[in-house]
Amino acid sequence: MIEAVAAIALVGIGVVSSMSGLAAMAKSDRALQEREVMQRLAVQKYDEIVATNGINTAELNGDFSDRSDSTYEWRAEVQPSGEEDLEILTVTVKRLNTEEGPQAEIDGLVFQPPLSTGGTTP
Repeated sequence: MIEAVAAIALVGIGVVSSMSGLAAMAKSDRALQEREVMQRLAVQKYDEIVATNGINTAELNGDFSDRSDSTYEWRAEVQPSGEEDLEILTVTVKRLNTEEGPQAEIDGLVFQPPLSTGGTTP
């Protein structure tokens, strides 16, 4: 009888350990999936800003309501690179109205052609 109780207790401990391990894996999987979604949105927004030459003309923050997604918001930041006609564009995506938590960030160099004076060159 004591052996049966000990066996049941060991099986119970094993099942509880397995279930808590599965719960931790599921939570980790959800966090990774969310981070992947945010990374894809950051890349899409970066590409959109670069393709439309929106560094100087577009809003540098917003949400993804144009994609029917009200879960995330984005912010773009432009910094000088130290090289002539090159800017560093950084796009950050995070959950809407949260200061902490996972976020995705992508950055890269963007060529900004010099302004033309409209004159002719010899």
